[in-house]
Amino acid sequence: MCGGVRRVMSEEKTFEIFVLSDGTGETVDKAVRAALTQFDSSKLRVVRYKSVRSKEQVDAILEEAQRRSAAVAYTAVSDEVLPKFARHNW
Repeated sequence: MCGGVRRVMSEEKTFEIFVLSDGTGETVDKAVRAALTQFDSSKLRVVRYKSVRSKEQVDAILEEAQRRSAAVAYTAVSDEVLPKFARHNW
């Protein structure tokens, strides 16, 4: 029976969280990791994107997140990048 349980658990999908920033990404990465301490993180993966500064970069990353059913967290101060998050079709 244990073998069956292991097999089912190994087939579980890893949940991804994309963290994006127009800077180093440290702030958003630390905030997400702090929140994740409340959960079993064995099936979680944080994917960090730093220096995201163009609309094209945002579009490509958010499309990939949508394709992979990933959650997205971000920090941005750039006037060019920040509005793109608000208008993106989730």
